[in-house]
Amino acid sequence: MRLPPVFRPQLKELLSREASFIVLDLSGVSFCDSAGLNMLIGLWRQANESGTVLVLVT
Repeated sequence: MRLPPVFRPQLKELLSREASFIVLDLSGVSFCDSAGLNMLIGLWRQANESGTVLVLVT
């Protein structure tokens, strides 16, 4: 999974809104490499630190 650079600021903005719940729809993703997994883990950590529940939908 390679996220275009435009998605990183959008994801950070969602986390800065202090949302209590974020759903990330990955149903269109057919492959996720280690860089994609690393990004998802980082996003989960940031969400967890801010008290946000991150849900991945496949």
